[in-house]
Amino acid sequence: MTLLSVYEPEMRSRIEKFCADSHVPADGTSYNHLIKTSATHIIRAAVSLGFKRGRLRYAYQILRGKDLKSGETTAETRAEFEKFGKALDRVLDLNNWKAFLNTLGEAGYISSSQITSENALIFNYAFYLIGRYEFKMEPLAIKKLIRRWFYASNLAAFYVGSFESDFEKQLNEVSELKTAEEFVAYFDRSLAALMTDDYFSLTLPNDLNANEATGPSWHGFVAAQVVLGY
Repeated sequence: MTLLSVYEPEMRSRIEKFCADSHVPADGTSYNHLIKTSATHIIRAAVSLGFKRGRLRYAYQILRGKDLKSGETTAETRAEFEKFGKALDRVLDLNNWKAFLNTLGEAGYISSSQITSENALIFNYAFYLIGRYEFKMEPLAIKKLIRRWFYASNLAAFYVGSFESDFEKQLNEVSELKTAEEFVAYFDRSLAALMTDDYFSLTLPNDLNANEATGPSWHGFVAAQVVLGY
């Protein structure tokens, strides 16, 4: 944010307003019932979308004009601010933000008490935007994909522990894909790897018994009840 203050103060102001608005109930703003956003959330989403980087430390390197391959910093590489700005426009677009949050609501997540990992929410927002803009997926198609992945990744606590490494790996793999079909197939494979027969017959029942009314498994159960209308 300090770098943005120096080079792009308007960008910093927009980020701060988006985050401040998410804390105060009001129509037509970023406010929602799932997450109170921070500058870290927004910058992470923009760097993920614009540069396919999942580690937050890369944000500073990119915005100070450091080439991640050569390690050199030059005036020319500060043109990355333009690329960051384009990604930021999409991250801060209220239509995108509300459509994504509605998608999570359709997956049964309607309260901040159900969100055990704010990073998981932001990572899924990045994938929503990547699918929508880079792979040109239709709104209904990307919403269906994100509903499935958000639910599964939260249920299995995929983004817990070394979450930056896991997210970085996903972004690297996604950057190699060429079509929307490949993008969907990638997450289908990821879902199959998480949601195995053993997970449902052993892991999930054990988690529910151990966690009682806490943890991702319980919140996934609550989300399922919301979807079923109970």
